[in-house]
Amino acid sequence: MFIKRLASVVAGSTVVAATLAGIATTTVAPANADGGTAIGAAYSAATDKWGFGKDQPDVSTAYSAAKAACTGKGGTDCKVVGGAINGCGALIVGSFASIGFGDTPDAAATAALSLVPGGTIKETQCSSAPAAPANVPKQGPTVSPKPGLTGVTFHITDRSGVASQCTYSSEGFESSFGLPANGSFDLDVPAIRLFKNRTGTVTCDNGTSTNTSVFY
Repeated sequence: MFIKRLASVVAGSTVVAATLAGIATTTVAPANADGGTAIGAAYSAATDKWGFGKDQPDVSTAYSAAKAACTGKGGTDCKVVGGAINGCGALIVGSFASIGFGDTPDAAATAALSLVPGGTIKETQCSSAPAAPANVPKQGPTVSPKPGLTGVTFHITDRSGVASQCTYSSEGFESSFGLPANGSFDLDVPAIRLFKNRTGTVTCDNGTSTNTSVFY
């Protein structure tokens, strides 16, 4: 799982870490451009209260949710401790408060203890993994017929983005051809003019197909 740890960022400058009122703090964070979900933590040193914000669209929102959760538990001076995109965060408090990150709760706890040796892990939370993209069916090729004197020329264009081997079949006639990804192929089909609708099918080995119809 990809984890993006975020620290203080000001106008795109170099990342800067700070310590304020016994808390290893972070401030402004960029919007989430990684397609994941954000997690953030806040801690009140005066009251020993804390809160997490998780599964948020960006870290700024996660920070706000964490501070609200901390305040809702009675924290009087809740400050953001840190945040990440896609992963787990373990809030630890010792001589100061910090947060460790990892792919799993155990990994986050290990990271936290390395930051504050001898500290107490208050809570570990994990963001949800980004949703998997939906399986969008590939589109079949477009087929444009052009009748001629001795048959029909079919202009066939791929829309799947995947190169394939295709077969045109109609009225007992079959012809195979290669169709490049996002490319086109002109298929000449000999035929006797019967002055009626002639139907067929283009079937490709990438799982797509298109029905054809031409008056000839």
